[in-house]
Amino acid sequence: MRREDGVKYDIRKPTKLKGHPTDLTKKVTLMEHFKNYLDETHPNRDSPLHHPIDSKEDEFSRDGVYVRKWMRTRHSIIFRLSNNNFQVNFFDDTEVVLWADRPWVTYKGKNKFRNTYNIS
Repeated sequence: MRREDGVKYDIRKPTKLKGHPTDLTKKVTLMEHFKNYLDETHPNRDSPLHHPIDSKEDEFSRDGVYVRKWMRTRHSIIFRLSNNNFQVNFFDDTEVVLWADRPWVTYKGKNKFRNTYNIS
Protein backbone atom coordinates (compact mmCIF):
# COMPACT_ATOMS: atom_id res chain seq x y z
CA MET A 1 0.00 0.00 0.00
CA ARG A 2 1.25 3.48 -0.78
CA ARG A 3 0.00 6.90 0.21
CA GLU A 4 -0.25 9.91 -2.01
CA ASP A 5 -1.69 13.21 -0.75
CA GLY A 6 -3.06 11.38 2.30
CA VAL A 7 -4.97 8.85 0.15
CA LYS A 8 -4.25 5.11 0.32
CA TYR A 9 -3.62 3.20 -2.90
CA ASP A 10 -3.13 -0.54 -3.12
CA ILE A 11 -0.24 -2.13 -4.96
CA ARG A 12 -1.71 -4.64 -7.43
CA LYS A 13 -0.43 -7.71 -9.19
CA PRO A 14 -2.36 -10.39 -11.09
CA THR A 15 -3.00 -13.85 -9.64
CA LYS A 16 -5.39 -16.77 -10.12
CA LEU A 17 -8.41 -17.38 -7.88
CA LYS A 18 -7.56 -21.05 -7.61
CA GLY A 19 -4.18 -21.49 -6.02
CA HIS A 20 -3.96 -17.86 -4.85
CA PRO A 21 -1.37 -16.91 -2.21
CA THR A 22 -2.63 -17.48 1.35
CA ASP A 23 -2.29 -13.78 2.19
CA LEU A 24 -5.10 -13.10 -0.33
CA THR A 25 -7.61 -15.49 1.27
CA LYS A 26 -9.58 -12.65 2.86
CA LYS A 27 -9.84 -10.80 -0.47
CA VAL A 28 -10.85 -13.94 -2.38
CA THR A 29 -13.54 -14.61 0.25
CA LEU A 30 -14.78 -11.03 -0.18
CA MET A 31 -14.98 -11.53 -3.95
CA GLU A 32 -16.95 -14.76 -3.48
CA HIS A 33 -19.41 -12.98 -1.15
CA PHE A 34 -19.75 -10.13 -3.65
CA LYS A 35 -20.38 -12.58 -6.51
CA ASN A 36 -23.03 -14.35 -4.38
CA TYR A 37 -24.66 -10.99 -3.67
CA LEU A 38 -24.76 -10.19 -7.39
CA ASP A 39 -26.14 -13.66 -8.16
CA GLU A 40 -28.94 -13.12 -5.61
CA THR A 41 -29.86 -9.58 -6.62
CA HIS A 42 -29.28 -9.91 -10.38
CA PRO A 43 -30.23 -13.48 -11.28
CA ASN A 44 -30.03 -12.89 -15.05
CA ARG A 45 -28.04 -15.91 -16.20
CA ASP A 46 -27.38 -14.36 -19.63
CA SER A 47 -25.28 -11.70 -17.96
CA PRO A 48 -21.51 -11.66 -18.57
CA LEU A 49 -21.14 -11.97 -14.78
CA HIS A 50 -22.12 -15.62 -15.10
CA HIS A 51 -19.60 -16.50 -17.80
CA PRO A 52 -16.00 -17.02 -16.71
CA ILE A 53 -13.44 -14.89 -18.47
CA ASP A 54 -9.97 -16.19 -19.22
CA SER A 55 -7.82 -13.36 -17.97
CA LYS A 56 -4.36 -12.90 -19.41
CA GLU A 57 -1.69 -11.01 -17.56
CA ASP A 58 -1.24 -8.55 -20.45
CA GLU A 59 -4.96 -7.71 -20.21
CA PHE A 60 -4.65 -6.93 -16.50
CA SER A 61 -6.12 -3.52 -15.82
CA ARG A 62 -4.17 -1.35 -13.43
CA ASP A 63 -7.01 1.17 -13.38
CA GLY A 64 -9.82 -1.26 -12.55
CA VAL A 65 -11.93 -0.25 -9.57
CA TYR A 66 -12.71 -2.93 -7.01
CA VAL A 67 -14.41 -3.26 -3.63
CA ARG A 68 -11.98 -2.60 -0.79
CA LYS A 69 -14.48 -2.95 2.08
CA TRP A 70 -18.20 -3.48 2.38
CA MET A 71 -20.85 -3.48 5.08
CA ARG A 72 -24.44 -4.65 5.09
CA THR A 73 -27.04 -2.70 7.07
CA ARG A 74 -30.75 -3.20 7.52
CA HIS A 75 -31.55 -0.98 4.52
CA SER A 76 -28.46 -1.08 2.31
CA ILE A 77 -25.07 -2.44 1.37
CA ILE A 78 -22.23 0.09 1.57
CA PHE A 79 -19.09 -0.33 -0.54
CA ARG A 80 -15.79 1.47 -0.13
CA LEU A 81 -14.11 1.23 -3.51
CA SER A 82 -10.41 1.18 -4.35
CA ASN A 83 -10.67 4.69 -5.83
CA ASN A 84 -11.89 5.85 -2.36
CA ASN A 85 -15.46 6.45 -3.58
CA PHE A 86 -18.35 5.18 -1.47
CA GLN A 87 -21.33 3.49 -3.09
CA VAL A 88 -24.52 2.77 -1.16
CA ASN A 89 -26.98 0.32 -2.73
CA PHE A 90 -30.32 0.52 -0.96
CA PHE A 91 -32.64 -2.47 -0.97
CA ASP A 92 -35.40 -0.34 -2.55
CA ASP A 93 -33.20 -0.36 -5.72
CA THR A 94 -31.85 3.18 -5.31
CA GLU A 95 -28.13 4.01 -5.16
CA VAL A 96 -25.89 6.85 -4.02
CA VAL A 97 -22.23 7.32 -4.98
CA LEU A 98 -20.05 9.77 -3.03
CA TRP A 99 -17.05 10.77 -5.13
CA ALA A 100 -13.69 11.01 -3.36
CA ASP A 101 -11.88 13.22 -5.86
CA ARG A 102 -14.71 15.54 -6.89
CA PRO A 103 -17.47 17.46 -5.09
CA TRP A 104 -20.12 15.23 -6.67
CA VAL A 105 -22.92 12.93 -5.58
CA THR A 106 -24.51 10.49 -8.03
CA TYR A 107 -28.05 9.26 -7.37
CA LYS A 108 -29.91 6.46 -9.12
CA GLY A 109 -33.61 6.55 -8.41
CA LYS A 110 -36.23 3.84 -8.69
CA ASN A 111 -36.77 5.01 -12.28
CA LYS A 112 -33.23 3.63 -13.04
CA PHE A 113 -31.92 7.02 -14.22
CA ARG A 114 -28.62 8.27 -12.78
CA ASN A 115 -28.07 11.94 -12.01
CA THR A 116 -24.83 13.48 -10.80
CA TYR A 117 -24.96 16.67 -8.74
CA ASN A 118 -22.17 19.12 -7.98
CA ILE A 119 -22.31 19.88 -4.25
CA SER A 120 -19.59 22.53 -4.09
